[in-house]
Amino acid sequence: MNTYILQANRTNPRRRPSETGPVFTPEHRSGRGSTEWPRAILGAFIALSLMACGGKRDDSERAGPDSSSHWLSRCQTDEECGDGLSCLCNRCTITCDDASECTSVSDAVSPVCEVVDGCNASSLCLAPCTGDECTDASPTATPASPDAGPTTVEPTTPTPSSPQPGPDASAPSPTPTSTPTPTPTSGPECTPRLSPPAPLDDPEPGGTYPTFTWSDAGVIGVSAAANRDGYRVIRLGDDGFDEGATLWTDVQPSEVKLAINASTLAIVEQANEASSGRAVCRLALATVDPIAPVMAPTRFSNTPTPDTVANEVLWCGVAPLGDGFLLVWQQFADSSGDLQQLLGQRIDAQGNEVGAPIVVAEGDKSIGPTAMASDGTQTLLALLSRGGDERSLTVIDESSERSVPIDARITASGAINAMSAAHGGFVVHSGEDLWLTDASGVVVAGPVPTARFVTSLEDGYVTVDKEEFLVARTLDASFAQSSEVTGVSVDRSASAVALIGSTDGDDVSLVYTEEGALQVASITCGDEITPLGPAACPLQDPLIPLDDGCTDDVCYVVLRLDGPTLGVKGWAATGAPLTPTDSEQARARAAAAFSMNSEYVTEPSELTGPDAGLYYAYASPSDFGAFALVGADTGLVVTAGDIVWSGSGNLWLPTAWNPAADVSCGNTTFDPETVHLGDTGCDQEGTTLPSAQDALNVALQTNLAANVASRGAFSAYSYLYTPSVGACSPQLTEYLVVLTNRTTR
Repeated sequence: MNTYILQANRTNPRRRPSETGPVFTPEHRSGRGSTEWPRAILGAFIALSLMACGGKRDDSERAGPDSSSHWLSRCQTDEECGDGLSCLCNRCTITCDDASECTSVSDAVSPVCEVVDGCNASSLCLAPCTGDECTDASPTATPASPDAGPTTVEPTTPTPSSPQPGPDASAPSPTPTSTPTPTPTSGPECTPRLSPPAPLDDPEPGGTYPTFTWSDAGVIGVSAAANRDGYRVIRLGDDGFDEGATLWTDVQPSEVKLAINASTLAIVEQANEASSGRAVCRLALATVDPIAPVMAPTRFSNTPTPDTVANEVLWCGVAPLGDGFLLVWQQFADSSGDLQQLLGQRIDAQGNEVGAPIVVAEGDKSIGPTAMASDGTQTLLALLSRGGDERSLTVIDESSERSVPIDARITASGAINAMSAAHGGFVVHSGEDLWLTDASGVVVAGPVPTARFVTSLEDGYVTVDKEEFLVARTLDASFAQSSEVTGVSVDRSASAVALIGSTDGDDVSLVYTEEGALQVASITCGDEITPLGPAACPLQDPLIPLDDGCTDDVCYVVLRLDGPTLGVKGWAATGAPLTPTDSEQARARAAAAFSMNSEYVTEPSELTGPDAGLYYAYASPSDFGAFALVGADTGLVVTAGDIVWSGSGNLWLPTAWNPAADVSCGNTTFDPETVHLGDTGCDQEGTTLPSAQDALNVALQTNLAANVASRGAFSAYSYLYTPSVGACSPQLTEYLVVLTNRTTR
């Protein structure tokens, strides 16, 4: 007799161990991979497993096998289960040592007592199944087959990961704040591994890159901004910017969609047509290797009428299909605006129409909004149903001149905001839920709460989301398990822009902003976890001085520390000839730095010092402000940055930072000749930052301080940089500690 064994599939026949690290063996699971799954993922998989018996699902709210009680009903709290039952692994049941203890839970069937792998309870009272109704419950069993019909799983609320702690016990400085390390999970047989990021250094500044897509030639970015004559198309390689060209003129779209087929890029824009003033959809084509124009932006939606809304578009989309593309647009079908149509048109790689237009859907306003994705042979479209809380799916294949509705519905609280093709099926983002369909569009798994960005990686998926820091996880192919969370950026203000890759999961790239600059990094499978946030200063014994390379008369070393944790974020060194500087000269130097880096800040409103060899210049922000530390012996602007009211500024100087991994700490404190603590304060209720003295204590025990002290007497200035004021955010603060040597006396 088989029973409901709640266990995930840990096999992975396609995996390449030489590339992705060791398989999770029992020894691995007894270590960092042995703790419980996140509640959302575990709950989703248990629901799938419990529905395996018979391969069917009761759509009633009470899904337990005994209608006289709540036994095996879905739950999140004990109160939902009623007398005598508890909510264990998202099901109402009880713990047991043998089957005799389970007789109280049901009069309809004879429960069994089984060990539940992946659940904190040792054994649970579960329902038996027999014969053909049963799903294999071996340790390598997979969830119910898609052939059993669409599967719906009750969504659960994900548990956010805990923030990364600051300096650890081995660090020589005190740790004023401490937060728990994220709980590891048992999950896919790899964790996300990011390559060193490369900056997106476009030699033609101006404009932004709001839209990216993946191609065999590299990541493609497209910009259309007010200060550009046309579309700026760039290609990114492993080292960042590879090639760029500005194509066409007269492009002012309100929205841009991209699609790649072989080496041809399709750009679809929604823009107002000059002759009618109505919104239309236009298509432009280009090659990506090399970047060159093929077809200038040309309207493909129906001709709008100047006096009514008939044929005015509401949405435009594009996807690769066969040897060309599928264009889709949503428009008003009559002059009153009460009737809408969703139309499609197949084209070849040169923009020529293939076949007749396709009527995907038509009716009242309930057919939108829309999302679409393609695997190259067929396109899946998701439409809002008339009921308002369901999304219907429609498929268009490369040989069809009509759309084929699918007898499947996705129920969700939010609109479908993204879809992608992966592993012979489609991933559908609906609100905060993730769904999985097969190649024909039939729903086979979901919903599973997930991150904003998701794409295929190896045999499973990778997600990127913003928690306290930007983080990544992997999901297995059935959404049953997630990996440990790994850090993407040490900058709390970092945000993801695009996560894109090949449909087979072999190539994945992440585009994200860090400190206001766009970066691109590849993601592969690995077996190392990157801690969240900046790491604590590691202990080195004996401490070896770090040569900062300064040979000038006056040397400045700047150590950058995370405000809440004092984790090391980077360091820089600079120097200049001895040039004594008075306050007016220092003010002028600060003003020059402000005006060079900001169009909103020109003059400091106050200047203090010199203290510990530095003047402090400050421009109080009405909306935008700035600060600068100016050397009293050189007139050099050592560090500077902007301050944004209720926003987030960035450091301007130094323009480049050396990696935090260079910095280590010892057990010796190197004493400066003079000290200044510039602690301006940025505490909020329930949050207390480390002090400027705490930050200084870290700096004075580093290998940088050891090297500075070897040159002779030095001064130290500890400054709390608050890039946001008004509603100051402690999480965005940093400490800048400047160590100054005057080597010429």
